[in-house]
Amino acid sequence: MAVLYATIWKDYEENNDTDWVGVFPVSNTLTFATQIQGGFASASFSISLPRQRAYNLYTRILGFHVKIHDTYLNLAFEGYISELGISENLLNISLLGYYAKAGDLLDDRIYPTGPTTLATIIGDAADLIDAWNREDTWLSGADFDLSETDPETGAWLGLDFTDLKISEAVERCLGYGYSDSDASQACLTIYEGRYPRLFSAVNELDEYAGYFITEQNIDPGSDSMAMQLASIYNRIFAIYANEGEGTSKTTAADSDYSQDRFGIREGVVQNGGNPEGLAMAEDLRDYALEKYQWPTASIQVTVRGMIKTFAGERKSPYHIRAGDLVNFTDLDVTSAMVGMVDGQIINRLSAFVVSTNYTASSDTNALVVGLSDQSFEVLMSRLGLSGGLK
Repeated sequence: MAVLYATIWKDYEENNDTDWVGVFPVSNTLTFATQIQGGFASASFSISLPRQRAYNLYTRILGFHVKIHDTYLNLAFEGYISELGISENLLNISLLGYYAKAGDLLDDRIYPTGPTTLATIIGDAADLIDAWNREDTWLSGADFDLSETDPETGAWLGLDFTDLKISEAVERCLGYGYSDSDASQACLTIYEGRYPRLFSAVNELDEYAGYFITEQNIDPGSDSMAMQLASIYNRIFAIYANEGEGTSKTTAADSDYSQDRFGIREGVVQNGGNPEGLAMAEDLRDYALEKYQWPTASIQVTVRGMIKTFAGERKSPYHIRAGDLVNFTDLDVTSAMVGMVDGQIINRLSAFVVSTNYTASSDTNALVVGLSDQSFEVLMSRLGLSGGLK
């Protein structure tokens, strides 16, 4: 079992002279989660204290700042106290990561002119949230321009976040993808230093910053995979604006093998009558078929023991976070977890970590890996088409 401690301060400025509360061992009760979007998501632990001391803290520390670290001062979790409970001499503490602060404040920004990049939006959000630290080098690659222009006049249309919570504005913008040259999902995490970091779910992964997962690291019986027939579309039409004739529908694009395997499952790209006409409608239809003719999988595995990093270091499982890359070194393990559908070739030894849930008492970390492909949804957002595939 890892040895972990929670240090509590009045606020994130960590002024030890006046704001330090104390350091408490939490290895027996700690659990914490990370996720995309957000990074540090939630945590909980209990500390046993003399009743008067427990009650004193109960009345004082709601909203206080907490860091959880190991004996080498490696950060495991950082957040603020969102909930407290007390029973006899046991103080129960729940935390939220600092991404949650984006849900506390209204945004109310208006960008009347362009260009306005995704990096600008997140950087300005950091300026609005006291607990976030702005660091442009963590954002600069996200250069997709969110500004829109009037198709008739070419004038900039205002980007308006009036009456939206900051989290709503941020997540709306993340849906447009990472950059002008990279339409993969844009991911936002807040970890060390409370810096928001933007990166591409596909192309920005650091090949040297990840973990090897061997068969010995996998908790026996913990690996699982789920897929749904409902996510499959193998005959797809698209709607387009047929000049002079109103809204029309394309002919179908078919995947014969998928239809033989799963039966015919029809869908329509609902784009509200795309004004670009038949050619774009057919392109959207064909792209949707490519993405949806096979089921998408949700894969979970619980890891334990010392994990080797790509750089050759050995780490405890809690070091693996959402946004990391993991490599399954055993082909049999990979096959058992990822598997394949007849006719669909899967060759994935590496996987993107979507979320984690660490339990300190067993020193195990449940990982959800294999971020689903969001490129079709990103494309629809960039085209201003909200209907999607139905």
